[in-house]
This record gives sequence, C-alpha cells and structure tokens, in this order.
Amino acid sequence: MDKLAGIFSPCPPSWLGRLVRLTTRCFRHAFEEEPLQVDEFSECRIRGAAQWIEHSGEILFRSLDNIPDFTDLNPGTLYTGKGGLSRERWDFWEASFRVLTENESFAGETVLICDKAAQKMAAIAANTAVSDEPSHNETASIEDFVKCVPPDES
Repeated sequence: MDKLAGIFSPCPPSWLGRLVRLTTRCFRHAFEEEPLQVDEFSECRIRGAAQWIEHSGEILFRSLDNIPDFTDLNPGTLYTGKGGLSRERWDFWEASFRVLTENESFAGETVLICDKAAQKMAAIAANTAVSDEPSHNETASIEDFVKCVPPDES
C-alpha cells in the first residue's frame, strides 16, 4: 500500500510549467505553423488542441499572463503577438477554431469539434471577465491541472 501511496503523492510544482508548455506547443503546432494542410496530422493536432479547451480551458484562461514566458513558448510564424500564455494568444486560438468551422476540406466531425471549442473559449472568456469570484483572478495551481491525491478511503 505504501508503494501505491507514493504513486499518488502530490505532483511537484514544476508540472504546472510543463503542462503550460505542452499546451502551448499543442496550439502552436495546430494553429501557428504554416502551411496548414488538410491531412490526418493537422486534424489530429486540431483535435488535441480542442481537448485542452474541453478539459482545462478555465484553468488555462485563469493562468493567462500569469505564467512565466518560457523561451520554448515562442509563437509560430502565423502568430506575431506576445509569446507565452497570453489573452492575445487565446483570442488568436479562438479565432483559428472559428476559421476552421468554415473550412469544408476538414472532416465534418473536426468542424463540429472546432465549433464547440470556439464556443467554449468565448464562454470561458465572457464568464471569467464578469465574475466576481476571487478564484478567477488567481493563477491556476498544479492542483487545478492534476488531481494527484486520491480521496481518503479509510
């Protein structure tokens, strides 16, 4: 049982930085690199980016402009704005999802996924901007990203 407890011990804070880096790279490869080809790999990258919004969108939004600008978070060639995880970049990604909803070359399911992701991003931004809850003004913690400690079953 002690070995199992070690597996579920709290994650180190460095995981937050790693997750932000992974998220940003995922979006950069999906939307910021050119040329965007209509192929299996592009659709896979786009769907991967949509999953980040589906599962961690609120946390990512709360972390905008609060995470250090790591050098590996530099933008791709299609995005010329601020690097790192910023509101400007969030808006660019949302717009990219919206553009893809009008692209008839992609599979219908991918278009629906893009539409859902764009709507969720807009809703997150709207809800967070008008919220009076203090937690929306805080940077996300590693506990928000990964729930490493299971509930006490004793």
